[in-house]
Amino acid sequence: MIGKRLAILLIITGLLIMFRDALVIHTKTLLLVAEELLQAPVKPLAVLTTPPEHRELPLDSPHGRINADLFLPTQRFGSPEANSRPAVIIAMGIRTTDQTRPEVLGFARTLGRLGFVVLWPRLAALDAGTPALEEPATLLAGFRYLEQVEVVDKERISLVGFSVGSSIALVAAADPLIAERLHTLVFFGGYYDILDYLVSIASRSILVDGEARPWDPAQETVELTRDILETHGLHGLRRVMDATTREEASALLRAVPEEELLAINRYNPSHAVDGLKSRIFILHDRKDNYIPYVESLALNAALNETAPKTFLLTDLLEHVMPGGGLSWDALGDGINLYRFLYQAMYDLSAPSAA
Repeated sequence: MIGKRLAILLIITGLLIMFRDALVIHTKTLLLVAEELLQAPVKPLAVLTTPPEHRELPLDSPHGRINADLFLPTQRFGSPEANSRPAVIIAMGIRTTDQTRPEVLGFARTLGRLGFVVLWPRLAALDAGTPALEEPATLLAGFRYLEQVEVVDKERISLVGFSVGSSIALVAAADPLIAERLHTLVFFGGYYDILDYLVSIASRSILVDGEARPWDPAQETVELTRDILETHGLHGLRRVMDATTREEASALLRAVPEEELLAINRYNPSHAVDGLKSRIFILHDRKDNYIPYVESLALNAALNETAPKTFLLTDLLEHVMPGGGLSWDALGDGINLYRFLYQAMYDLSAPSAA
């Protein structure tokens, strides 16, 4: 009897060791979902983990001062070893509102509690409310900074982008300065081709299998896009926003001066995607009225079939925020979303392949 119990114990112990990493990531994914996606009355993350240390710091860039929030994981006993922590850079892409800023900081704290070093860098001008696009150079500066943080594993620095920030993050990820060293890119609800995106906003339509279909962009998106183009001095592109049909928008786009196209394409993933070396996770909501899901479809199609990627369209979100919750009808979609998040968490945490 003792021999059988010992054998069973050894088998269980062996299985736990064999699948330890997977169990840890499942636990982290469940905690992430409970904290950020579910409207649950109980948030176990705060009970099971310690809050990260939060620092505010300035960084320099060719485009001006960068404001950055840094979150360093803490632990109840001892301190993190050098080169031990995976790191994440959050990219938002445009200015954040008074409502959005606490949500971004809350997400950063959640990742910090889950063991990630987290950096959220953005141009000070965006913090001041300027309607402009974030510069890819901001994320490059954040990457260089994290390489100097003692507890960060230099081979596990990743970019996580939301909305426009996903697109800016892809451009930064493809930059030769970091392309070979970036660990992972999470592309959540971004645009693939900024010019196609402008035509979709102006004409209030999208192309699906070559056929134009109605799309109702949020009024906030329409107004902010106009303001951003004005801020960047792109007056020819601003006139595209006055179109009422795809044909009219396309005609106005063809008349845009070459120098404006060169300027806007600095923020265009479609011009940078060939330089992407890291694994990419692409997630988009089909009902998104800020950036249409067809942009992520185009990105997925543009990536080489051998490129390391994971792609998911879902109906459970509202742009990049949780939607109305799960139902039995949405259970399959919920399982797919969980599987996607688990794979992303596993990859963000996993050491680089030798």
